[in-house]
Amino acid sequence: MSVRGDRLRLLREQLGYSQAGLAERLNLGVRQIHRYENGISDPPSSILQRIAKELEVTSDYLLGLTDTPQPAIPEGSLSSDEAKILSAYRMGDIREALQLFTAGAETKDQPLIPRRKPAANG
Repeated sequence: MSVRGDRLRLLREQLGYSQAGLAERLNLGVRQIHRYENGISDPPSSILQRIAKELEVTSDYLLGLTDTPQPAIPEGSLSSDEAKILSAYRMGDIREALQLFTAGAETKDQPLIPRRKPAANG
């Protein structure tokens, strides 16, 4: 998958880096930054991650998979319980996600669904 060189260049310039400055921060050669920005070559995933981190965007944004430079939910902002629920949901295990969700809600001294009183017969 190809990196969007136009985005890489724009982000670099917005942060005030020259190609040489970004190359130095990433411990790469200036020519390599030039190649990435001009679509001559693509960085391996390990370098793409470093570039994204340095430019404070997601690798998906640099690859053109999303038009949103930042993740919808910043990394590390979820509690461990929230991360477990989200992980189960993303894995397609909706039942597990719901169980985790309801267990978390009920531990906060409030049942998720209010308990009904038995109906009076008669």
